[in-house]
Amino acid sequence: MSEFSEQIKNMKWSFSRVNTFESCKYNFYLQYIIPREVRKELYPPESNFWADNGSIVHEVLEKVFSGELPIEEANQYYIDHYGEIENHVKPATMERTFEKCSDYLAEVDFDWLKNYEILGVELKVDYELYGYKFLGFIDLLLQRKDSGKIILIVHKSSDYFFKKNGDVKAHMKDKLESYKKQMYMYCNAVKEKFGIFPDVICWNHFKDGGQFSTIPFKQEEYEATMQWFLDTV
Repeated sequence: MSEFSEQIKNMKWSFSRVNTFESCKYNFYLQYIIPREVRKELYPPESNFWADNGSIVHEVLEKVFSGELPIEEANQYYIDHYGEIENHVKPATMERTFEKCSDYLAEVDFDWLKNYEILGVELKVDYELYGYKFLGFIDLLLQRKDSGKIILIVHKSSDYFFKKNGDVKAHMKDKLESYKKQMYMYCNAVKEKFGIFPDVICWNHFKDGGQFSTIPFKQEEYEATMQWFLDTV
């Protein structure tokens, strides 16, 4: 038991680790407690189409926003690397996903970026959060040139969260609440690094036409998330 306690004490936390523990403690044990070689023997890793496809789109967007890849070449880069994904889902599902992501990258226009300064692309945040080691990566962090307000953006393959009237879609409510916790933990890191909280939190739904789900930063939700992190750890 003492060895287990020491392992937890020295653990580097992330949103996914805390969220995994809350969702399924046995999965947390398998993923983060038992030795990796034992886990691989018990549960040989399998490729995940959704994760692999999302990783490619993230890579494309990272290269575009960091200036490594012209936006005109984004779709071709995605097409060239899409073939590396192993097929573990129905062909029709893969085709629909490919078309949605390819259409997005072929049609997306980032001209609006001229109004922003890019503070970070895949920005690594590695620091202590309430005495616990914490690690995360912010997909995109922007600051408005006119007001200085900071915009926190994460790229997501999930559906757009809201209906036309602004209400949250019923099947997205739980996901939104979970994703908000992740974003508020990143907000804490932004405050540590830049001295101010983000003014706006956004999710870029690249598989849903590049729609942005946008919510304002709320102090009470931030504080509730910090308490959730402490209570869970």
